[in-house]
Amino acid sequence: MNFIDLTVSRDGGVVIVKGDGSTMQPDDGQAALLRDSGLDAVTVGFRPEHLDIGALTGPGLNVTVTIDVIEFLGNDVLIHGSSGGRDVVRDRRRRQHPEGPVTRWSSRLRRGACTSSTPCRSRA
Repeated sequence: MNFIDLTVSRDGGVVIVKGDGSTMQPDDGQAALLRDSGLDAVTVGFRPEHLDIGALTGPGLNVTVTIDVIEFLGNDVLIHGSSGGRDVVRDRRRRQHPEGPVTRWSSRLRRGACTSSTPCRSRA
């Protein structure tokens, strides 16, 4: 499981969730939870297999990752990196490869994704 620390701020009725190299665009339900909770920071958890290379369109989490090690395991590849002082692992089939030492990954977060203070889940 990967974890990213994010700060929560509000600009009028808009909830802004971001961290060092990461931004989260919450869906309406997540935004309401964050708005009503009054939290200033959350830790979002997401599974390695739920990360995709490329920018995200729509609700979800964008993470800029510096790749440290690519581990080839038969049909699977584990890509180890870091973002915002946290280790991040991506689990993918061998046919999908990163495009350099720094890449943008994204994860769609389901309503209720796991955070340090509020129940949230990573993308389906």
